[in-house]
Amino acid sequence: MKLKKFFIVMGLATILALVYIQLQVQIFDLAYKGKYKEKLITKLMDDNGDVKSNICLLQSSNHLGLRLLEKNSPMQFLSQDQIVKLTITQDFDNSHPVSSRTVQVAEKKPNFLASIFSVKSQAEAVPLR
Repeated sequence: MKLKKFFIVMGLATILALVYIQLQVQIFDLAYKGKYKEKLITKLMDDNGDVKSNICLLQSSNHLGLRLLEKNSPMQFLSQDQIVKLTITQDFDNSHPVSSRTVQVAEKKPNFLASIFSVKSQAEAVPLR
């Protein structure tokens, strides 16, 4: 009877060990799948940034100007007969008097902290070559 009980306990222990190992394998499998999907998402985000950059480049004024000035360009400048001229009935020049209300700009007093932490030069954007 003791031998039968021993085999039953060993069978249950083996089944529990196999279930535990299978759960651990599934955990590692899911971790590898998650890492793969994370790499895929990172790659797609990089590709998306490249595509956005290319779209901005294609819409830039420099690109459109170069394309317009090519010899075999399908784009062309408008001729004089394609330009519509509008006539206006009222003359809009600077001869109209300014309204009687004037806006007074308040002079700001220099602040001690603002004079210490003020920016001396203005930033400029420089094209990359």
